Amino acid sequence: MKMKPIKDCWKDLDKNIKMKKIIKSLTKKEICLLLLAMPFNFLIYYGARFLVRNNYHYSLPTLFEDKIPFMPWTVIFYWGLSIIWIINYYIGVRDGKEDNYRFIKAHYIGDIIAFIVFIFFPTVMKRPEIIGNDLLSNIVKMQYIVDEPNNLLPSIHCFVSWLCFRGIVKNDKIPTWYKWVSFISAILVCVSTLTVKQHLFVDIIAGILLAEISYLIAKYIDNKANCSKNIDE
Repeated sequence: MKMKPIKDCWKDLDKNIKMKKIIKSLTKKEICLLLLAMPFNFLIYYGARFLVRNNYHYSLPTLFEDKIPFMPWTVIFYWGLSIIWIINYYIGVRDGKEDNYRFIKAHYIGDIIAFIVFIFFPTVMKRPEIIGNDLLSNIVKMQYIVDEPNNLLPSIHCFVSWLCFRGIVKNDKIPTWYKWVSFISAILVCVSTLTVKQHLFVDIIAGILLAEISYLIAKYIDNKANCSKNIDE
């Protein structure tokens, strides 16, 4: 059987997912906002970790924390559902002109607030020893090595996942079924942070609250800007 050249395979893939159409639907400003979102997130997260590496870290376990079972298979939700992030961030930027890019603005506001919390209230948790040697257990082990048990509050995973839902829930262009997909995905990610022992319960609540507060701040900024614009006119 004759194999297609790699170049032809890429053309077929590009045609199927309509990547060129997706890129052309965004302005240069929107592409920049989108491409800088995750690097900025990582800079905030790992930058704060470096700055407070020698500081005292607080531990905030709840009474029922030990009753939550360790379920390594839920790491599938923890990482696998990040595909929703990609889709919803694209939607948030693509439709952002109508609300002055409120969604992506909330992302950057949330990152800055998280950085301040990481600096002035660094947290830590004790993680279990993973005995299993199956594929999913090994993925969690690698995750523990790459992501140390600090910079926990607020949970950035929960913040981003909830913001992805929050950013599209009132978008009339998005079908109801996909809004439900985004909501359920956000819940599953939040639960998985507990069941892979990546976060404590308070971190999840803080992550969700951060998404809501950041979105409200972005809305407030937009409203103030619109009022000033109307006064000037």
